[in-house]
Amino acid sequence: MTGHVPDGVPSLLKVGEVSRVLNVSERRVKVWLERGALAHIQPTGRSGARLVTAEALAAFASHCGLPVDWGAVVLV
Repeated sequence: MTGHVPDGVPSLLKVGEVSRVLNVSERRVKVWLERGALAHIQPTGRSGARLVTAEALAAFASHCGLPVDWGAVVLV
């Protein structure tokens, strides 16, 4: 089962936003991305930028049993 993404959460999240949602360091998020554990995209023309879909993050957190604080990124 995948986790639920509430209304108001951006569809694409930056590394810093992912780290706030999962309450982990940005370095930990980067390791997951580098190892392919957390799916991400790299938009054309944005060297180094890695974005995670909210759905992929919810699924990853659910699979790993990680608590999620969507309030850290909810758009008001």
